[in-house]
Amino acid sequence: MQSFPRDYPGLFYVDVVWIGLVSIAGVIGNSLALCAVATTPSLRTTTQLNITILAAVDLVVTAVILPCRIVSEYYPDQWPHRESWCHFLAYAIVFFMGYSLQQLMYLSQSRFLRVTKSEAFHRKAAKPLNIIQQVCAVCITR
Repeated sequence: MQSFPRDYPGLFYVDVVWIGLVSIAGVIGNSLALCAVATTPSLRTTTQLNITILAAVDLVVTAVILPCRIVSEYYPDQWPHRESWCHFLAYAIVFFMGYSLQQLMYLSQSRFLRVTKSEAFHRKAAKPLNIIQQVCAVCITR
């Protein structure tokens, strides 16, 4: 396939509209989630911290990476921006997708510990464990 826009113009426009709608919905939904946590103190729990981090990561993906995907499809043989921006986006895609998957893993681990361990264990270990996990997530995805 030499050029997706030239070879399949109808599919290209469907793809652009679909990615655009997903991007807009993602920006609105994740912004609302971040605003809810910022304005509601009762939402500031360990579980909500993981969900907030997921919302922030998804906000970056839907606001930056998805629109750049449209640009990269429109210019299949060349990148219209500087090479450093291309390198940054390549790093950002791997970092944010990996970090998002790790957050889902930590969220499930937190829920598992909440169900299987006592409340005293959860009170003592939840915050230090979460801090260690966040530091490890950043180090691993680098």
